[in-house]
Amino acid sequence: YGLDDAVPLFRLLRGLWRLDPDGRPQLATLIALARDPLFRASAPAVVTLAVGDAPEKAEVSRVVRDVTGARFNDDILGKIARNVLASWSRSGHLEGRVNKFRRRLEPTPYAVALAIHLAGLAGHVPARALASGWLAVLDLDESRAAEAARDAHRRGLIDYRAGTGVVELSTARLLGVAGVADVPH
Repeated sequence: YGLDDAVPLFRLLRGLWRLDPDGRPQLATLIALARDPLFRASAPAVVTLAVGDAPEKAEVSRVVRDVTGARFNDDILGKIARNVLASWSRSGHLEGRVNKFRRRLEPTPYAVALAIHLAGLAGHVPARALASGWLAVLDLDESRAAEAARDAHRRGLIDYRAGTGVVELSTARLLGVAGVADVPH
């Protein structure tokens, strides 16, 4: 995942890691999604589950195959599915040791700010960032994301203003708080 201080996202993760011990699983998940295409491919099979529903390994394999084509055989896809489901358990999206089920995340303000930053890096304009998959992976629909952004703003992590049809978002404060002002934004 680019565990090197020369990688800007890793520097940002390290800065936030010190500040948000409770949000570490969410922070790590967001960075893993940014860096790992197979993990990112598995997201729809987990994130879209209703709370209480069990993930199906076959569905995870299918969504990964949709992205990767014939690159992996069924045995390898099965291993990928097991590994990504374990990662989704560590992230807090799934609960249960043997029989896993979907649970709702309560994202930390730092994770929300990081998701907004990643949405911006992915090219989402501020007006659409709160409806992006980066916030959806934190179990935030657009209205809950707006409230979470307001909370992150109140805590001094981001600049956020919304008016009639206009949204202004900046994560420059987040980069300063994390001590990595040289990370792209």
